[in-house]
Amino acid sequence: MPAYALTAVIAGLALFALTTELTRRRRLTERYSILWFATAAGVFAVGVIPGALDAIARLLGIAYAPAALLLVAFLFSLALILHLSMVVSRMSEQMTRLAQTVAILRAELQQGPQPQDGAVGEPTDPT
Repeated sequence: MPAYALTAVIAGLALFALTTELTRRRRLTERYSILWFATAAGVFAVGVIPGALDAIARLLGIAYAPAALLLVAFLFSLALILHLSMVVSRMSEQMTRLAQTVAILRAELQQGPQPQDGAVGEPTDPT
Protein backbone atom coordinates (compact mmCIF):
# COMPACT_ATOMS: atom_id res chain seq x y z
CA MET A 1 0.00 0.00 0.00
CA PRO A 2 1.50 3.37 -1.03
CA ALA A 3 2.15 5.94 1.66
CA TYR A 4 -0.50 8.31 0.29
CA ALA A 5 -3.10 5.51 0.42
CA LEU A 6 -2.32 4.78 4.06
CA THR A 7 -2.45 8.50 4.82
CA ALA A 8 -5.81 8.78 3.04
CA VAL A 9 -7.26 5.87 5.02
CA ILE A 10 -6.09 7.35 8.33
CA ALA A 11 -7.28 10.85 7.36
CA GLY A 12 -10.68 9.52 6.26
CA LEU A 13 -11.20 7.62 9.51
CA ALA A 14 -10.04 10.60 11.58
CA LEU A 15 -12.35 12.95 9.69
CA PHE A 16 -15.26 10.56 10.17
CA ALA A 17 -14.58 10.30 13.92
CA LEU A 18 -14.15 14.07 14.27
CA THR A 19 -17.36 14.79 12.36
CA THR A 20 -19.27 12.27 14.46
CA GLU A 21 -18.01 13.82 17.69
CA LEU A 22 -18.70 17.41 16.60
CA THR A 23 -22.22 16.47 15.50
CA ARG A 24 -22.86 14.60 18.74
CA ARG A 25 -21.77 17.62 20.79
CA ARG A 26 -23.96 19.91 18.67
CA ARG A 27 -20.92 21.87 17.49
CA LEU A 28 -21.69 20.95 13.87
CA THR A 29 -25.20 20.88 12.44
CA GLU A 30 -26.53 17.90 10.58
CA ARG A 31 -26.68 20.03 7.44
CA TYR A 32 -22.90 20.36 7.35
CA SER A 33 -22.11 16.97 8.88
CA ILE A 34 -23.48 15.26 5.76
CA LEU A 35 -20.95 17.18 3.66
CA TRP A 36 -18.10 16.20 5.98
CA PHE A 37 -19.19 12.54 6.13
CA ALA A 38 -19.20 12.47 2.32
CA THR A 39 -15.75 14.04 2.29
CA ALA A 40 -14.48 11.47 4.80
CA ALA A 41 -15.92 8.67 2.65
CA GLY A 42 -14.22 10.10 -0.44
CA VAL A 43 -10.85 10.41 1.28
CA PHE A 44 -11.21 6.89 2.69
CA ALA A 45 -12.19 5.52 -0.74
CA VAL A 46 -9.07 7.02 -2.35
CA GLY A 47 -6.96 5.07 0.13
CA VAL A 48 -8.88 1.80 -0.03
CA ILE A 49 -9.70 1.46 -3.74
CA PRO A 50 -6.51 0.52 -5.59
CA GLY A 51 -5.75 2.85 -8.48
CA ALA A 52 -8.54 5.34 -7.65
CA LEU A 53 -6.14 8.23 -7.24
CA ASP A 54 -4.27 7.24 -10.42
CA ALA A 55 -7.57 7.16 -12.34
CA ILE A 56 -8.52 10.61 -11.00
CA ALA A 57 -5.09 11.93 -11.96
CA ARG A 58 -5.39 10.50 -15.51
CA LEU A 59 -8.87 11.97 -15.82
CA LEU A 60 -7.53 15.41 -14.84
CA GLY A 61 -4.42 15.02 -17.03
CA ILE A 62 -2.01 15.09 -14.09
CA ALA A 63 1.12 12.93 -14.26
CA TYR A 64 1.82 12.72 -10.50
CA ALA A 65 -1.14 11.16 -8.66
CA PRO A 66 -0.61 12.81 -5.23
CA ALA A 67 -0.68 16.21 -7.00
CA ALA A 68 -4.20 15.34 -8.16
CA LEU A 69 -5.15 14.73 -4.54
CA LEU A 70 -3.78 18.15 -3.63
CA LEU A 71 -5.72 19.77 -6.49
CA VAL A 72 -8.98 18.09 -5.50
CA ALA A 73 -8.45 19.11 -1.85
CA PHE A 74 -7.76 22.70 -2.93
CA LEU A 75 -10.86 22.86 -5.14
CA PHE A 76 -12.98 21.37 -2.35
CA SER A 77 -11.64 23.95 0.10
CA LEU A 78 -12.34 26.74 -2.36
CA ALA A 79 -15.92 25.54 -2.90
CA LEU A 80 -16.45 25.23 0.85
CA ILE A 81 -15.13 28.75 1.47
CA LEU A 82 -17.44 30.13 -1.23
CA HIS A 83 -20.44 28.32 0.26
CA LEU A 84 -19.67 29.51 3.79
CA SER A 85 -19.21 33.07 2.50
CA MET A 86 -22.69 32.91 0.99
CA VAL A 87 -24.11 31.62 4.29
CA VAL A 88 -22.38 34.40 6.25
CA SER A 89 -23.67 37.02 3.78
CA ARG A 90 -27.24 35.74 4.08
CA MET A 91 -27.01 35.66 7.88
CA SER A 92 -25.60 39.18 7.92
CA GLU A 93 -28.59 40.43 5.95
CA GLN A 94 -30.94 38.59 8.30
CA MET A 95 -29.21 40.10 11.34
CA THR A 96 -29.57 43.60 9.86
CA ARG A 97 -33.29 43.06 9.27
CA LEU A 98 -33.70 41.59 12.75
CA ALA A 99 -31.89 44.55 14.35
CA GLN A 100 -34.10 46.98 12.42
CA THR A 101 -37.24 45.13 13.51
CA VAL A 102 -36.12 45.12 17.14
CA ALA A 103 -35.36 48.85 16.95
CA ILE A 104 -38.83 49.57 15.54
CA LEU A 105 -40.51 47.45 18.21
CA ARG A 106 -38.43 49.05 20.96
CA ALA A 107 -39.39 52.53 19.72
CA GLU A 108 -43.06 51.55 19.64
CA LEU A 109 -42.85 50.25 23.22
CA GLN A 110 -41.21 53.44 24.44
CA GLN A 111 -43.88 55.60 22.78
CA GLY A 112 -46.70 53.58 24.23
CA PRO A 113 -49.71 52.25 22.37
CA GLN A 114 -50.98 54.50 19.63
CA PRO A 115 -54.70 54.36 18.79
CA GLN A 116 -55.40 53.51 15.19
CA ASP A 117 -58.34 54.76 13.17
CA GLY A 118 -61.21 52.28 13.21
CA ALA A 119 -59.37 49.76 15.35
CA VAL A 120 -61.52 47.05 16.89
CA GLY A 121 -61.78 47.22 20.65
CA GLU A 122 -61.13 50.96 20.96
CA PRO A 123 -62.42 52.40 24.20
CA THR A 124 -65.52 54.50 23.65
CA ASP A 125 -66.04 57.89 25.18
CA PRO A 126 -68.84 57.52 27.81
CA THR A 127 -69.92 61.20 27.53
